Amino acid sequence: VWQLEWDMSGMTLATSGSDGMVRLWQSNLNGVWHEQATLDGI
Repeated sequence: VWQLEWDMSGMTLATSGSDGMVRLWQSNLNGVWHEQATLDGI
């Protein structure tokens, strides 16, 4: 992971890495994180 950003609620996280992809992660109410989307960041 090269960079990450949280949304204001703390329930969604965006990450980017050396593969050039941006991944969006979302936490459920139990605190379990799931990848919601993968975007080509290049």
